[in-house]
Amino acid sequence: MNTSEEKRRVFRAEVLGFCMGVRRAVEIVDELLERDNAGTIWTLGPLIHNKPYLDSLAERGVRAARDPSEIDEGTVVIRAHGVAPSVRRKLQEKGLKIVDATCPKVLHSQQVVRRYSAKGYTIVIAGDKNHAEIEGLKGFADSYHLVETPEEAAGLDLPETSLLIGQTTFNPELYSAIADVLKESQPRVLIEDSMCNATGDRRRAIKQLVEKVDAVVVVGGKNSANTHRLYLAAKETGKPAWHIEKPAELPDSVFEFKRIGLAAGASTPDWSIDRVEEYLGKEGKYYERHRS
Repeated sequence: MNTSEEKRRVFRAEVLGFCMGVRRAVEIVDELLERDNAGTIWTLGPLIHNKPYLDSLAERGVRAARDPSEIDEGTVVIRAHGVAPSVRRKLQEKGLKIVDATCPKVLHSQQVVRRYSAKGYTIVIAGDKNHAEIEGLKGFADSYHLVETPEEAAGLDLPETSLLIGQTTFNPELYSAIADVLKESQPRVLIEDSMCNATGDRRRAIKQLVEKVDAVVVVGGKNSANTHRLYLAAKETGKPAWHIEKPAELPDSVFEFKRIGLAAGASTPDWSIDRVEEYLGKEGKYYERHRS
């Protein structure tokens, strides 16, 4: 071995991979698969935004449905994003067995929206308009506005009895900016602290990671909003960055770097992260694993 040659080093972000809510949902499905009486197991929508994991579920017989109308029998898992009350009622009316894997943080947000709607409040929901969590939250509100940007928030004419709440995985800085805009036009608006710590923890971890490395690989589903934001945070530093789902998507140019950072979204399984790390190290003998 040529010990004078510099070894390639892979640094993992301090926080990466499954958040609490996603890990809980995955464990619930794993437990159902071990039972003999669960029947056909369905998830309402993809359980998590990670194609390799979803492919593995399909191989184990778990089916995904877009709507309750597609399910006639078996056990239905409500994923971490939660669902609107109307969707739950449809499942109940069909006599299906329901297993609720709604993230506790999302469940809390749903309860807040329900409680303040019952008091006559107008609800302002900040988030990605097509996100499943937003679809669920809307179902708990009698009167609501949906905004993605401070500019959209500036166009609202709110009554004094108004509440702002956000998608738990929404950008915290953007949420704060929206809150500031609303408070300028309606000082009495209530601001709910609904951001998930897992999202902020991963953003802080990737900022620390980029200071130690020459390039960053972010592992996670291409349709995962939180993973995409991690990738953008890495890219904004000016260092080379790639957002991949599997090792084969990495270009050969990644091996030109000796200090590579590895991060992953909140819906990325541990085994998926491990495979990418192994791939980064397989191209030569001169490789060391570093835990940040």
